[in-house]
Amino acid sequence: MEIISANGCDAKKDIKMEVEKKQVLFTLFDPICTTNKQHNEEKAVPDYSSIRNESEMTMERIPSIENYRLPLYSRKDSNLQSRATVVDLMHGALELTFTKKQSEMQNAQGSMHHHVNSNESDNSEFSSSKSKKNFFQVNTLGGIAIVLLSALVCIVTAISISGICSNGECKKGGLYYVISRSLGPEFGGSIGAIFSIANAIMASVYVVTAAETIVDLMDENGFSTLTNSKVNDVRLFGVVICLILMLITFAGPKIEDTATLFMFFLYHLSFIDWCFGSLLLSPNDEQKLRGMTGYNMATISENLYPAWRDENFISVYVVFFPGMTGLMAGSMFINELKDQAYDVPVGMFSAIAVCILYNLICIFIPAATMLRDVSGDIIPEFNNATFSWKPFPCAMNHTCDYGLINFFQVAKLESAWSPLLIAGIFAMSLSSTMTNLDNGPQIFQAMCKDELFPLFRYFSKEYDLNIPQRAYIFFSILTMAVILIGDLNIINGFVSNLFLAAYASVNYACFDASFAKSPGFRPSFRFYNMWLSLAGASVCIIVMFIISWPFALLIFAFFFMIFVYLSKRHLDVNWGPSTAAVRYRIALNILLKLLNDVEHTKNYRPQILLIIDNPIFRPSLLHFASYITKGESLLIAGHIIQYERNEYTFHLIHQLDKEITNWFNNNKLKAFYLPFLNCNIRIGAQCLLQLAGIGRLRPNIVMLGFRNKWFENGKDGLSEIENYVGIIRDAFENNFAVGILSNSANGFDILEMRTDLNLANISSIKSPLFKQHSHHSMRKLFYKYNELGKRRLSQSSSVLSSVSYSVGNSADISTNQEKVNISHQRIRKGRIDVWWLYDDGGLTLLIPHLLRLPKSYLEDAELHIFTFTTCAKTDEKKLASLLSKFRIPFTNVRVITDITSEPRPVMLNYFEAIIASMRVTETDKRNGLISDSELAAQKMRTNRQLYIRELLQHHSRQANLIVITLPVPRLEISSSLYMAWLDLITRDLPPVLMIRGNQTPVLTFYA
Repeated sequence: MEIISANGCDAKKDIKMEVEKKQVLFTLFDPICTTNKQHNEEKAVPDYSSIRNESEMTMERIPSIENYRLPLYSRKDSNLQSRATVVDLMHGALELTFTKKQSEMQNAQGSMHHHVNSNESDNSEFSSSKSKKNFFQVNTLGGIAIVLLSALVCIVTAISISGICSNGECKKGGLYYVISRSLGPEFGGSIGAIFSIANAIMASVYVVTAAETIVDLMDENGFSTLTNSKVNDVRLFGVVICLILMLITFAGPKIEDTATLFMFFLYHLSFIDWCFGSLLLSPNDEQKLRGMTGYNMATISENLYPAWRDENFISVYVVFFPGMTGLMAGSMFINELKDQAYDVPVGMFSAIAVCILYNLICIFIPAATMLRDVSGDIIPEFNNATFSWKPFPCAMNHTCDYGLINFFQVAKLESAWSPLLIAGIFAMSLSSTMTNLDNGPQIFQAMCKDELFPLFRYFSKEYDLNIPQRAYIFFSILTMAVILIGDLNIINGFVSNLFLAAYASVNYACFDASFAKSPGFRPSFRFYNMWLSLAGASVCIIVMFIISWPFALLIFAFFFMIFVYLSKRHLDVNWGPSTAAVRYRIALNILLKLLNDVEHTKNYRPQILLIIDNPIFRPSLLHFASYITKGESLLIAGHIIQYERNEYTFHLIHQLDKEITNWFNNNKLKAFYLPFLNCNIRIGAQCLLQLAGIGRLRPNIVMLGFRNKWFENGKDGLSEIENYVGIIRDAFENNFAVGILSNSANGFDILEMRTDLNLANISSIKSPLFKQHSHHSMRKLFYKYNELGKRRLSQSSSVLSSVSYSVGNSADISTNQEKVNISHQRIRKGRIDVWWLYDDGGLTLLIPHLLRLPKSYLEDAELHIFTFTTCAKTDEKKLASLLSKFRIPFTNVRVITDITSEPRPVMLNYFEAIIASMRVTETDKRNGLISDSELAAQKMRTNRQLYIRELLQHHSRQANLIVITLPVPRLEISSSLYMAWLDLITRDLPPVLMIRGNQTPVLTFYA
């Protein structure tokens, strides 16, 4: 610690005061404290030091650890305070009501505390008859459970979709459109991408099924494989089928729909063929050898319960569930429905009902007509004594070749005409494939049209009949790539999770829209319930992890990556998502809860009201304030527009608010813009002080830019000076802290020249500034609003959208911008000098600490702290202890023990030159001017400011920022003299932040 002394501390004046009939000795101190030996000896009274004359009497305290100790007892009627209020400092009140007993208690307290529809049916009815996983291990009860569980997921999702569709008209885009317009582009893009991929993979499942059917038929009829491998044959036929189907989709919707309907009809015909074959035809010997018994109660009883071997409930569910995913196929054509609110639920629930019926029939027929295990050599025999079928020996060790569990072509065996059944299965596979190859590309094209993924913009192009040919080709290639896997079982697990993720998103989207309680979400579907949607989303997610947690994690990781990417893009769309309504509701509830929280020093945050002219022309001041708040506390840019009200001004204010808020967002400024219209800047500021913020989110610091050229207009600018100082006083009166940032002679405005607006010929104004300057996006706004007060705005709204400037050349603007931009680039190994002259609650120390934290242009800067104290070494130790306890890292502390020296003559002459134009004369004695009597009365304070200037010039000229305690604008001090003092401590210096807290503590060393 370095101690700086001038001529020693010898000035002292003891004042005896009688309080409550007891003689108590008080030593009052000037803000530049002097020696107080008696205080060090007796320690019976507050730490007041001497002053030179009674006009200098003040209650300001030097920084001391005693000011931050918590009182042992707290009484509402106690007059014991650690520091005076800022209002008392302004009004000069001095109320010393300490008794000797109170003083002793204070000292005792200080010593104690340091210890401590058809498309839907088409897709949904595809069964797993060709699956290589044996579905019939689950038998009757297990199969019914799987069907009902799958149907439950589909029914809940259908209710959610019906709710969304009954809330407004949905356009082309299917699931993507529904999600994106409900939850926003982030959710819509993520789920749209997943659902598009799911359609491509599901198409490959159907193609592989069709290819396997062809390969099995070739094998049964004695044809050899084309590639000497069944798997490769499946791949070859799958690619060929995919290419053929792609050409059909290219032919147009009419041909595609005709082909789909034909295949749909063929499938139902084949299904009837199977039902009639099993019901009307008695089994022949060949059929009996393979286990067919016809409808028999003993067969039904044997197949009632599951018989797990190499499968389990989940593995069979994974195979079956994709056959129920045709629910979303109908969503692609929602925009073509006449009455979406009625047609969507009717179509979906009828499709689900048909799907459930068909699948239950598919479970019942084999379970009632086929034995579980037969050898294939002997016709099964019925035991009349036990009313059951005699078991085969091979059933004991599971080596039978036929039977319900071992023979996969049950439907073909039982059908009336097997070629029709094969044609039906083949037709269903192709029809479902075309549906998926159509849905996926359309969803993908819808996302590309919305420009969610700029790299895929190429696929947004539509051709004749609105056919997304490019997207079709892309997804056909993707489907063929999956087909090359050749293994249906690997594909099924992944595609099931993809569809479950899509279903979960739909249900959550509906719940989120309801939970937000937005008046705009009013679904007319009477069976809709938000909690049912939430339960559906939860069930989908749980089932995803049960099926395959690696696949579930992979899908969630993919979803998260796309979500983060779209969030970072900040898409300029406004679809009214429910997420915005949820954020509003959460923010409102939190604001209401904050009202009940009791303020505490540990939770203090600097919340700044920056009173600023047009922010786009003072970006440096705005950025400086944002480096303090860093988006973690409140920052409001209060813009007082000095202009008379008329019928057009409020329209202009609204436009200005919108444009500058957009400019904030484009420049990543986390701040609020608050324009206020008033001809008188002080009245406008008073209104801002009272109205800015809401609830606990109200500013506690008022920040201004210093008027460096305050005296250039002489007495003609007195009213502006009076208003400026008046704003500072009003801020203190409203219990705000005040900060004033000075950038020496350069100021903060990036415009050196401003011309009046030529409203008579707006369209002819061409501004080089807005052609070349980085703030060109604000070309529609004007800056000098007070000049508009002399004119009447045109009645045309086009005037408001074409106002611009006529200013100097862009080179001058760029040069001036560099001068005023004190915080644009990060300064490495920077230095902040902190002149903590008076104890204001610690704000003078806290703000520079915040400026040296990350996300600041002075990150990791060194803190050099200067302060005043008495000559006693105990005070020095207390100050060092105080700084350490605050856990604020500093490079060094320099203690100045006395600054009572007379200023040099050159300084006095400099001061006289500044105030020469602002002196009282016989003809001009207006308030705010400096009189001789005031100069005499305030001589000591003036000398103090002059000496502080000398110290600043000597010690802080190399600093990147100076933070100094702001003098209090006492009421008896004229505004011109006060501005002169501020000028003294800022001129010809690096940027200076003068700040004064409201005398309430913002720092504490207690846990």
